[in-house]
Amino acid sequence: MKAIALLILFSFLVGCASYGDLNEKNGASVTGGFKDQALGKGLFFVEAASGFAPWANSGGSRATFDRRASELCGGRKYTLL
Repeated sequence: MKAIALLILFSFLVGCASYGDLNEKNGASVTGGFKDQALGKGLFFVEAASGFAPWANSGGSRATFDRRASELCGGRKYTLL
């Protein structure tokens, strides 16, 4: 029983999104993170990914995206295009 509980806990932690900059890691990360690219003044392309998990983790990806978009916009509200 204890082993099953530890396995579930480990799976949960592995599924969490990381806030690593995948631009610096050449996009190679099993823990997730973000990539971004400046397209023009005040215009950015942001891609966020969650870590490896046996289930989809869109919430982790969205949290990573929101955090990076806010940073790029200087903490101001951003608009999705």
